[in-house]
Amino acid sequence: MASRSWTDGVYPRLKNDALTSRRDFLETRFNEASQDLKRLFSTSEELSDYLTRLKPRYGELLLDVSRFFGIIYNELTTVKEHLREPIELVAMLSIIERLESFEKGYKPVGDWLRSEECKTFLGELGRKIQNGELSILDVGKELANKYGATYGSANAITDFFCTYFSSKDRKELVRSYHVKTRCITEVFGEMIRQLIPDFRETMPLDQIAKKMNKIVEDAFVPVCYNVCCWVQQGMCAPNVECRIEDESILNENVPKVIRELVYGYRNRFVHKARLPIFAPRREEDARGFHSFVIDSIRREPYIVHTLQLQTLHEAFARAFKSFFDRSMVNSEFHD
Repeated sequence: MASRSWTDGVYPRLKNDALTSRRDFLETRFNEASQDLKRLFSTSEELSDYLTRLKPRYGELLLDVSRFFGIIYNELTTVKEHLREPIELVAMLSIIERLESFEKGYKPVGDWLRSEECKTFLGELGRKIQNGELSILDVGKELANKYGATYGSANAITDFFCTYFSSKDRKELVRSYHVKTRCITEVFGEMIRQLIPDFRETMPLDQIAKKMNKIVEDAFVPVCYNVCCWVQQGMCAPNVECRIEDESILNENVPKVIRELVYGYRNRFVHKARLPIFAPRREEDARGFHSFVIDSIRREPYIVHTLQLQTLHEAFARAFKSFFDRSMVNSEFHD
């Protein structure tokens, strides 16, 4: 195959005009992207080679979103500290929504309600109403759920985390989100199985505690907790026995964190004018448990998370690159 330039097929609708040429536009965009993406590509030659290996539409997308990537990784040190977290979080989630909508398509809710897809779904709902399976009062909820599952931002962001974030990064995310939970302390799965021959994880917590001569306590533990997890002094110890080593269980819990923490905090900033707060960095404390963030939920103090912005900062850069790396696999230009 003859060598190709990364500019081949990129912005194909762009024409020369009296103000600028296509070549000038591409050169300017490339030079800007070289600066914005320097965390990923140390030289412009590396970026040029990478773009050459991408399908043209993915190369165009990379150039389009590079500005926001550059804001996150190159420019926030000039912003007042209390504004860095919301700006970085919103920029990060905006990039994710753009990448996901690029791959899966996106329709504004008004366009979707007028679409054939929606008409077909309304027909299905109508048949359920006639058969007594659905109340007409629930139609609005069913429409919202259907739209959200296909085009909703929360689902798009969750899909991106589950697909492009590494298993290690997803585990760290899940372990960083804490909820007040009834639990049995200082037990773990193997111990329970030995002491309770008929043990099942679906057994009521009080029944298990009674059989083991334990009491049920409240603790702030990760959202993935179940009775097989070791909890001591309000902390879980994943090195003893950890459910989310199972990839399927890990991915069951990622959406809970995305919706409640990452996506929820973005909405608070955008729609409710509340600043998201991430845990402060404590270099001397590797686990960072006492570097937690307290929020108010239903007017009660609540340990929400110990997630540091740096955790998302580093994980997102890896996931961003992974998104474009995967686009090369089926590329006609990939060798």
